[in-house]
Amino acid sequence: ALIIVASSVFLLFFSAVKKTGLIDRFSSVEEVIGFIRKKGAFAALALYVVTLLQVVVLPIPGIVTFTAGVTVFGVFFGYLICFAGIFSGSLVAFFIGRKFGVKAVSFVIGENTLRSTLQKFNGKDKLFLTFAFLFPFFPDDALCFVAGLSSMSFRYFFFVVLITRLLSGAFSSLAVGGYLFPFDSWWGISLWVIFALLMGTFTYFVSRNTNKLRSFYILVKSKFKKITERGRRKTRERA
Repeated sequence: ALIIVASSVFLLFFSAVKKTGLIDRFSSVEEVIGFIRKKGAFAALALYVVTLLQVVVLPIPGIVTFTAGVTVFGVFFGYLICFAGIFSGSLVAFFIGRKFGVKAVSFVIGENTLRSTLQKFNGKDKLFLTFAFLFPFFPDDALCFVAGLSSMSFRYFFFVVLITRLLSGAFSSLAVGGYLFPFDSWWGISLWVIFALLMGTFTYFVSRNTNKLRSFYILVKSKFKKITERGRRKTRERA
């Protein structure tokens, strides 16, 4: 009930903010960093709010908020604050889709984005969402809204988002903090280019072959279930 009320308040807030043009204020890392630092003792809260809004309102990539968080608070605390904001925003987006339907989602993310995301999501709820959150180049924020429109249970969505956002957020924070490949050497930049190409290729493969991957997943799940049942029967027979 609390999340439903929060989602309702958010929709009203979003409508007001959209009319003021405040959404366009955060167009770069520098602007986000400047906004956070100006809040002084409330800087952590400001980063949390901006990161939450980044999922459901602000048209900026997650790497922007993670970069700002790491710059201001360091890798560890920046990561924790950004993860908390993104996770909260994901839940709000899901409940907006679940409780207010297509019109509300279309109003927030746009009709074209909703249409294209629904086409990718159709019939592939669980498998597609899991891959989409783990790897780049998928509109994972829009998918949170669309997940609310689907038959996906909140419990499954909660745990998938929790795990995948933890992993992707940690990767972003470590990358920005310089704990992965360096950005100031030719070999580091080369590795990042190779990584981006591999992720792009994998993303394309998943988006084009989701039905085959889903069939393979169902087959493996079925065989695993049979093996488990066979083991239980043998255990009962021995008893």
